[in-house]
Amino acid sequence: MNVLITGGSGFVGINLIEEFLKNKATVVNYDCLPVVEEAQTAFRKLPGAYAWEKGDVLDGRRVCEVLEAYKIDRIVHTAVITPNEERERRDMRRIFEINCSGTIELLRGAAACGIKRFIYVSSIAIYGRTAHTAKRLTEDMQELTPENLYEISKFASEALALRCKKLYGLDVTAVRLGDVFGPWERPTGVRDTMSAPYQTLKMAREGREAILPRANRTSWVYSRDVARAIHTIAGKKQLSQDIFNISSSSVWSIEDWCQRLEQEYPDFCYRIDPEKANVKYHGDRDNGVMDVTRLIQAAGYQPCFGLEESLADYKKWADDFGYLMTE
Repeated sequence: MNVLITGGSGFVGINLIEEFLKNKATVVNYDCLPVVEEAQTAFRKLPGAYAWEKGDVLDGRRVCEVLEAYKIDRIVHTAVITPNEERERRDMRRIFEINCSGTIELLRGAAACGIKRFIYVSSIAIYGRTAHTAKRLTEDMQELTPENLYEISKFASEALALRCKKLYGLDVTAVRLGDVFGPWERPTGVRDTMSAPYQTLKMAREGREAILPRANRTSWVYSRDVARAIHTIAGKKQLSQDIFNISSSSVWSIEDWCQRLEQEYPDFCYRIDPEKANVKYHGDRDNGVMDVTRLIQAAGYQPCFGLEESLADYKKWADDFGYLMTE
């Protein structure tokens, strides 16, 4: 398998590269920046072949050059800007260009180069307000209500990807990621708000108090589970559906997470105080639980990381690479 991963130097991208390399794939990271040296060192210990090709997702000609040079047969498109409101106001055009026009350039390149499978990495964000009002989120829901620029651009890009499936005869699959956290998450300039598990683990390691706006209970999904699910989808010869949720089978809150952090880090403590919160959430309401039944049935995906498994693995990663979490 020869796979090109856009945005491979980001949080989810590095997890994906690791998973594909573990399974002996040839992986090309198409990104404006290389991965951090620590990730490159980790890649060299894995059996697959890794290459970084500097490139902008808006440069369609460069995309085709790389696809042809490496005989790519699968694309996983993760490149995206995840802005806060301040960046929305400041840089709306650039965000929309990267998130939507970049997707179009990748799709056109895929069609021109005969790519076997194009995986568009979508998000729970496309559910918009519905993510907060529905108890369970399923792929066939019609009441999608994106509001902010990130939600709107992900909604539009997923629709573009599936439209190109019909226009060009591409094998396109959209995967909607839940609330993701885990190894290699760090400030990179394209994701303005880090996940709550990241923020609180960082505070625990530094012996600081975490003040939560609310408990924030949802189906948090570990980045290694996400990578394994996408690798599984990439390897399937045929899929019965176009869209899959990727999330966890367990539901827990950031308060639950912090209670466990208190046991692991004696100098850490937390409390809930909406007025004085120093932990930022992506929204002011909890997301509903993402249903992964379709993915389990179609691809045999089984999430491995609940709260305890995630904490043990993330803590180990932080012990090795926690200095990457500094801002």
